[in-house]
Amino acid sequence: MKIGHKSWWVVLVLHAGCGGSEDVPPAPLSHSLDDMYIAQVPVSSKQNVIDAKQTFDVAKMERAKIESDYREMTTLIDIANNEAEQARLQAKSAESEKQAAYASYDVNRKNSAERALHTAQLGSRAADAKIGFLQAKRVYLQKLLRTAEHNVFLHESKYEMEKARVAQTNNIKPPGFELSLYEQQYKERTAPVMEYLKNHG
Repeated sequence: MKIGHKSWWVVLVLHAGCGGSEDVPPAPLSHSLDDMYIAQVPVSSKQNVIDAKQTFDVAKMERAKIESDYREMTTLIDIANNEAEQARLQAKSAESEKQAAYASYDVNRKNSAERALHTAQLGSRAADAKIGFLQAKRVYLQKLLRTAEHNVFLHESKYEMEKARVAQTNNIKPPGFELSLYEQQYKERTAPVMEYLKNHG
């Protein structure tokens, strides 16, 4: 089954959402082929390598964007925590003012204090709700980032396999080189995707 980059990405995200392996950090590739070994091969014979490299680069950019979003969300949560603390202090002060107003038996002051307390309590609850929303979004981004990490290694393995195929075709065999190692590596990285397609295709 041949599917494009966007399809790979969608399947990985769906797999993550269904309790896949996104909680396990992806390990670096075991096999890579230095570009210099196939440098002598004409560019016209390396189109699959070029395409795989481009897709690999896109995957890395996607991961970088999600990393940036995750860091930004962490900053927003810090700011929201500060705002919530300030809102709690305002509510506490409003409560103290209410108690003082009741003790003064001043009806106008009492009514004003009650309104101020109600407003402060609403503000505190809104601040807490904002934190909850941002935290939930950060959890989502964290899972998305893990999926992006797997996606990067998946496309890197494809890139390495295509380089290895070019080497094999041109009878280039560095020490310890075996095309089957690169093909198996790619198969292992695509296993979660194939499993999802098998169960949900």
